[in-house]
Amino acid sequence: MNLILAAGYGYEVIGLVFYIFYLSMTRGANKQRFTLRSRVLVIVAAFVLVACVPFRYATNTSGVAAMLVLALIALGSVFMDARKPVAP
Repeated sequence: MNLILAAGYGYEVIGLVFYIFYLSMTRGANKQRFTLRSRVLVIVAAFVLVACVPFRYATNTSGVAAMLVLALIALGSVFMDARKPVAP
């Protein structure tokens, strides 16, 4: 189990969840609700989280910190967009 966690497969799964969230942001009524900034931050966070396995930075403290900060920035941007009213 430690090898799976050290390899970063948990981060990869979270990255796939971020990608599914990105797909839901770009479809239907959500397309108007979320800004380009939020969509770009979410897709970049998804790529960075998924890329931790082939680039092996899941065991590096600064790599994990960078992934966490980027994911939190993306989620913060989405939260700000979700709180503003939808334009008619």
